[in-house]
Amino acid sequence: MALREPARTPREARERYVRYLQRSLSCLSNGQWIVGRPPFPRSSDEELALTLSEDPLRLRRRSQEGAVLLKAAQRFEVVPDDRFEGEWKVATRGYLYDLAIEMSSGRVTRELASWHWHPPGRARPHLHVYAEHPIPGVSFRRLHLPTGRVAFEEIVRLLIDELDVRPDRDDWEAVLGEPEARFRLFRS
Repeated sequence: MALREPARTPREARERYVRYLQRSLSCLSNGQWIVGRPPFPRSSDEELALTLSEDPLRLRRRSQEGAVLLKAAQRFEVVPDDRFEGEWKVATRGYLYDLAIEMSSGRVTRELASWHWHPPGRARPHLHVYAEHPIPGVSFRRLHLPTGRVAFEEIVRLLIDELDVRPDRDDWEAVLGEPEARFRLFRS
């Protein structure tokens, strides 16, 4: 696995970024990442957004009961890579990954969790949990539980390993391995 894949132009950096995310998405679905302008506030005119071709993306579960609904979006910017002269990279500027469970053939949807990172509004990555709890006057939904930065590949792995989503490919673990390693190595 060659983790370093130089990008000599901004276009090469953007295409590399989308290609890795698309491979990760292919573990779940034939949905597509779409590049466009951010539909939410951004801090730079240079920012772009990635959204899914279906909103939400309906994922089949192995148990055949219900489905998992995934909403995902990212904000990013292509910037010079200060570690390597003459190269470019993508800098993620924000994301949201929302999960819900669809029960009883779509009649009831229950939100599960949302991972958000949306500077400048809230600079730190956080998690929203949609659950009942015994603390009077406190809503988990309103809490911003701290997390580190979360890679899309971690959400894909959670969906397959923990939420019983049927992978669309048999080699999904190997497919996720390289972008996860790249995320850990090159995140800023």
